[in-house]
Amino acid sequence: MLPLLGFSGLFLTWPLWRHRILPGWLAGLGVVGYVLVMLAGFFAWFGWIGIGTGDTGVLMVVTVALWEIVLMPIWLLWKGFARAA
Repeated sequence: MLPLLGFSGLFLTWPLWRHRILPGWLAGLGVVGYVLVMLAGFFAWFGWIGIGTGDTGVLMVVTVALWEIVLMPIWLLWKGFARAA
């Protein structure tokens, strides 16, 4: 499921960056996070890393969790959407 989450997350993040709804650094963090999630999923499929609690693969997922649960919602609630969007 992680590769699918990463791939679909890129479809969420790209328009936010393209239409400047989020600042570039924040949207870029989302893109990096979703790429890491996709890679973590592929690595876990082949058994190269574990993604359970206490495994090193969890570090690859923390970035998107931070972005999706904390940073993006706080930014959108605090700053709102850009007028051009």
